[in-house]
Amino acid sequence: MLLSLLLTCLTHPVAAQTAATGLRPSTLRRSGDIVQIALPAAAFASQLLERDWKNLGRFALSVGAASATTFSLKRVVAKTRPDALDRHSFPSGHSMFSFSGASFLATQYGPKVGLPAFGAAAFVGFTRVHSDRHFADDVIAGGGIGMISNWLFGGVENQGGPYRAEFEYAAVYAHRFDSRTASLPGVEFLPGAENRNRSATARVKLQWESENRHQVGVYWAPLEVQGSTNAGTGVRPLDFHELGVRYRYGLVRTKRWNCYGGLTLAGRETRINGEPLAKPLVDREVTPLLSTQAEWRWTDRIAVVGEADGVKWVDGQYSASPMGALRWRPKSYWNVDFGYRCFVRKRVSDGLSSYLRFGYVLVSIGRSF
Repeated sequence: MLLSLLLTCLTHPVAAQTAATGLRPSTLRRSGDIVQIALPAAAFASQLLERDWKNLGRFALSVGAASATTFSLKRVVAKTRPDALDRHSFPSGHSMFSFSGASFLATQYGPKVGLPAFGAAAFVGFTRVHSDRHFADDVIAGGGIGMISNWLFGGVENQGGPYRAEFEYAAVYAHRFDSRTASLPGVEFLPGAENRNRSATARVKLQWESENRHQVGVYWAPLEVQGSTNAGTGVRPLDFHELGVRYRYGLVRTKRWNCYGGLTLAGRETRINGEPLAKPLVDREVTPLLSTQAEWRWTDRIAVVGEADGVKWVDGQYSASPMGALRWRPKSYWNVDFGYRCFVRKRVSDGLSSYLRFGYVLVSIGRSF
C-alpha cells in the first residue's frame, strides 16, 4: 500500500495532481525556479562569507563541470519534454543546479544543513515533474550529475563507509510492448522514428551494508517510452515506474568472489496514454522478487558484476531484470560500471494483460560514504 501511494505521488499526471493537491503548476514552477537558484547561491555565499577561497573554487569547478555535462547531454540525447515544447528534457538542469548546491552544503555542514537542503532540492524536482516540464527519470539524471560532480570536485573528504549512492544512466531500447484490455482489443507500441527506437532514462539506488554481510537498499527506476500506438500518433503510450526495497545476505565473500542472495519487494505502476483511450489505463502491483548479486574481481580495480531480480508464477506470469557489467574502481570507494540490463515481464490483471521487453545499455556511477 505504501509503495503504491508513493508511486502515485511521484508519477501521477499534472492535471490529476493539481486536482488532488490544489496546487497550480505555474505557481509550483515559479517556486522551483527560485529554489534552484537559491540553493547554489547559498552554497556560494557560505564560502564567500567564510572567505574559504579554496572551497569556493571547488564549488565553482563542481557546478561548471555539472553544467557542461548536463547541457551537452540535452543536445545529444534530444529527448522530447512531456509538454512537447522542445527536445531538451534529459537531464533536468533545475535538478542539477539544486542538487549541486544541496550536496555541497551537506558536505560542508553535515546533516543538520544537508537534510533540509536535499529536501528543498527534491521539491525542485517535484515541481519540474508537476509542471510537465520533465519526466521523473530526467530529474534523477540531473540530480545525479550535480551530486556526482560535487563528490568529484567539491572537497568530499570521506574515504568510504557502509553507505552507498549509485546513479545509473541508460539508453533504453523497446524490443516489444503488447497489451490487451477488456474494452480494447490490443495496443501495439510503435516507437517514434525521431527517437530511433530509443529513450534515455536514469535510476537511483541507495544502500547500506554491514560488516556481517547484511545488505539493505532502496531503488527508484522510472521509465517512459515515447512514440505512438497502432490507434494514434504523437502520444506517449507507456510509463513504467518501479520503486523497490531490497535485502540481500552475503553467501560468499572472498578476496576474488562476492555473492549475495535475498528478496526484493517492488511496487510497480504501468500507465498507457493516448488514442483510443478516453483516459490513461493504469495498472499497479506489488511484487516479491528473488534477488541475487555476484562479483568476480580480476584485479583490485577491474571486476565483472552481475545481478538479477526475478520471479515466475504458476499461471505463466513472470518478471526478470538481469544485468551484467564491467566494473572499474578508480578508488576503493568509487565504482563505474559499463553494461547491459534486460527487463522482461508478463503480467495479467483485471485491468491489463501485457508483455514488456526492454534493453538498457548503461553507465552506472556509485560512491561509498
